Amino acid sequence: MNVLAAHLLLFLSLCIPSSLYAWGREAHHIVAIIAEQRLRADVREAANTLLEGKPFIEASTWADEVRTDQTAPWHYVNIPITDSEYDAERVCPK
Repeated sequence: MNVLAAHLLLFLSLCIPSSLYAWGREAHHIVAIIAEQRLRADVREAANTLLEGKPFIEASTWADEVRTDQTAPWHYVNIPITDSEYDAERVCPK
């Protein structure tokens, strides 16, 4: 029974999200490539203007590169898994 409990505990610990498994540079780059490919031409042009010509793939990691303890909460929002929609006033009051 103890072996079964240990295996179950190990399995459950692997299923729990953790900040240790946060997205890295490569994952941000992959999402940027996919997003850029799916943009309409007019939206891509507007985004390129906002990015001042910086490639999407480079811009995708900007928030990680400038993050400090003070700005970290601006980088992400924790939304309860039970929520079916994003309510900014509730999950991001500041």
